[in-house]
Amino acid sequence: MKSVAATEKYFGVLQGPVVTEKSNFLAEGEFKSGRSVMFKVAPWATKKDVCRAVIKIFEVDVIDVRILNRRGKKGRAVSRGKHAYHCGSRRAYVRLGEGQDINFVSHFGGN
Repeated sequence: MKSVAATEKYFGVLQGPVVTEKSNFLAEGEFKSGRSVMFKVAPWATKKDVCRAVIKIFEVDVIDVRILNRRGKKGRAVSRGKHAYHCGSRRAYVRLGEGQDINFVSHFGGN
């Protein structure tokens, strides 16, 4: 039963891929850092948690992990000078080994 609980934890760490123009450039290896993939991760996840989850789920070699905390943006004023804030998020940049690639469609299903 430990392996099932561990697998559930790994899927809890990675909340999904981030699909932006920058993440596409990272995946193609057009920056100096090499081939990287960007994930949205849980707020409690550490670098070791992210690394282990990517290795376990996608079966690839991970060179390093960088984590970025994005602060929530300030919205419009609600009343008396008080502002509403949007939720922040936490992202992880995972650099993959030479010749490694992640195909999200084959892992999470698609048409």
